[in-house]
Amino acid sequence: MTHESFLIYMIVISIALLINVIAVRRNEGTLALTMLIGTTTMSGIAIATLYTLDPVLQWVLIEGSTLTGALLIAFGRKKRLLGIAWKFLLINSSGLGLALLGLVVFAYGAKDFGGLHALESMNFEGKSANLLMEGGIWLAIFGYSAKLGLFPNHFWVGDTYAETPHDIAAFLAALIPPIVALPIRNLIHAELQFGKSAAGATNFFLWMSIATMIYAIWTLWQTTELRRMQSLTAMFHNGALGALLAFDPSDSILYFALTSVMCFKALWLIAPKPGLKTRSWIPFIVLFATAFTFPLSPFLVTDFWLIDFSIHTGRYWIFIIPLLGVVFVGAGLYKLLQLAAHPEQAGLKSFAQLRRGRKLILVLSSALYLLVIYLSIYGWMNWPTGGFRYV
Repeated sequence: MTHESFLIYMIVISIALLINVIAVRRNEGTLALTMLIGTTTMSGIAIATLYTLDPVLQWVLIEGSTLTGALLIAFGRKKRLLGIAWKFLLINSSGLGLALLGLVVFAYGAKDFGGLHALESMNFEGKSANLLMEGGIWLAIFGYSAKLGLFPNHFWVGDTYAETPHDIAAFLAALIPPIVALPIRNLIHAELQFGKSAAGATNFFLWMSIATMIYAIWTLWQTTELRRMQSLTAMFHNGALGALLAFDPSDSILYFALTSVMCFKALWLIAPKPGLKTRSWIPFIVLFATAFTFPLSPFLVTDFWLIDFSIHTGRYWIFIIPLLGVVFVGAGLYKLLQLAAHPEQAGLKSFAQLRRGRKLILVLSSALYLLVIYLSIYGWMNWPTGGFRYV
């Protein structure tokens, strides 16, 4: 997948999410206009990150998405959303403060390389990094991991996606990963050019990602609310995306993974919820399976890429990442089947499907599901033709 095709997918998914906001809030007057302006701004920020390699401008855009996201959460009708907005703002801004400090430290240490502009040219092959450069990359990657919602900065993810209105949660879940993933990937690529180190920031970032996946599995097993299960699924995918970034994948597989994450999270959070009848849970269970091991799942393509990569490089321990996905889907299906048998325990009453725009939401969900299936077919067709490279 190319940069241009990824941009097209991002625009299409952003438009679908904007239509969803209009459908849900069309009778809310000024609040609807405010939400529409905020979500449009978030879309613009996400698109703008694809057009810059300047680390400072990337940081500014990411901080802009944090402020915009906090305002969108706070404008919800529930009083407790204000506390969730503050948690989102404080954890993300604290992390971004560390990331900015890391960029400053790296720029000072990389004076002989051209400062921060060295992160644009990436001309580090065969050169050695000094302590300031290594420390700067450490701080920047750890700071940006808070924005991605990785352990131990993951505490904002569950409440944000579980308590925020569906239309806003879908926007945040779908667009935040690509906004922050590309700067993280640049930092990882720079560190790996200096040479691999067991104590490097990239390895630390990888284990933070795996810890996030394990935490999501552990918490999923204890939850009984459907909305909380949705937020934990989004958290697990953030961890899986972080693990993929740690291996510095090629542009083709990275853009494919980011597109899959955007599309599925948008669909997962705006899709019509099951009702109190058991048969209404069947489409939702199929949708959940599509996020992991279902044959027509784009995430199964990235899992096979990791397996192929582990065999190709002789690092067989990487198998643990796809296996965690199998454990999560097993636990999730068990929980969903339990809720389907006793739907009154799923907490459906507190977030019953909105009547406004129901038909339009169903059409959008169907279109996004078809896009997920198309991405999977695209991935499997490109696999044998060498469309996904290691580097």
